[in-house]
Amino acid sequence: MLHSSSQKLPVAVLLAASIIWGLSWLPLKFIHQQGIDGVPLVLVSHSLMALLVLIAKPSWSQLYAYRGWLLGIGIAGGVAITSFTYALMHGDVIRVMVLFYLVPVWGVLGGWIFLREHTGALRWLGVLLALGELI
Repeated sequence: MLHSSSQKLPVAVLLAASIIWGLSWLPLKFIHQQGIDGVPLVLVSHSLMALLVLIAKPSWSQLYAYRGWLLGIGIAGGVAITSFTYALMHGDVIRVMVLFYLVPVWGVLGGWIFLREHTGALRWLGVLLALGELI
């Protein structure tokens, strides 16, 4: 049981973020009904966020040192959020959200396949339980 206020804040933030992500399809469907496509919307909004990060004057030497990784992460993240937005606007919300909520499964599988991480029995049990939820 959680007792201290320092332990309650992360739980509250996680709960709020889950609610926001869970309801993110509502404004996207409304925007699509108004005739605005999701891909340009994602491009503009994420470009503005990137500009704000660059204005915040990050440590350029660290950014340069990891430029390859950052470029790869940026491309992968861009493709993921664009695909998610497009799927929500044009697809079936339930199917898209099921795929989204299975992100931890993809994380475990990706870590095991690509990073050769040791995956214990408890994590495999979590993957099986998450996949069993689809049945």
